[in-house]
Amino acid sequence: MNLADAVKTLHDKGVRVIGRLVCFNDPSYAQWAWSHGKHNQVIQTPDGGYYGSTYGGFTNFANPVVRRYQIDLAVAAAKLGVDDVLYDYVRRPDGPLSTMKFPGLKTSPERSIASFLAETRAALKPYKTFLGASVFGVAATRPTEVAQDIPMMAEHLDYVSAMVYPSHWAPGEYGVRDPNAQPYDIVLRSLQDFQKDVRGTGARVVPWLQDFSLGVDYGPAQVGAEIQATHDAGIDE
Repeated sequence: MNLADAVKTLHDKGVRVIGRLVCFNDPSYAQWAWSHGKHNQVIQTPDGGYYGSTYGGFTNFANPVVRRYQIDLAVAAAKLGVDDVLYDYVRRPDGPLSTMKFPGLKTSPERSIASFLAETRAALKPYKTFLGASVFGVAATRPTEVAQDIPMMAEHLDYVSAMVYPSHWAPGEYGVRDPNAQPYDIVLRSLQDFQKDVRGTGARVVPWLQDFSLGVDYGPAQVGAEIQATHDAGIDE
């Protein structure tokens, strides 16, 4: 089934269609660009080599051709009736900044990502398509970790989808001894931070919650605790 048919089928059933677009973690594009001599469209190692050891290739968010390509994908989805565009990997690779360089970057990575979202928002405006972004849980307190400055990004988003999976937090984050075994505590405290970060921007927080087991068996009790924490943080979706 093509996208237009899928959207129609879902709309006929009363389903809101969220189009998740994996943004700059695009090894197919990165490898093609590199092999065709378009090296500036790819994040590089400090010595100008191909940065692909972890992800297989990451496109360069500072490059105007890369940005235009991603925005064109978002607009194409909007034209086909997708209700929301939800960007994932709208960030730099995680890891030390000293291990990577971004050809053509004239500002901070955080500002570059935020300006990309502003460009997307403007392009989607004629279609009344909502724009969201999936972000690291740690971005609420460590905006330079992967170039996700939440207040800056939220200015150009309808919602921020914080990935606050308890299994992904280190022991002691937010004063929680064992986040994976304390889903209510870590979800509540982290989402309270996100709520502060979006205040005054017009964006909402719509979190990703964990319903998989990774180190701790997750079932109805654990997922229920996360949902309760979300409500207690003032979020109803």
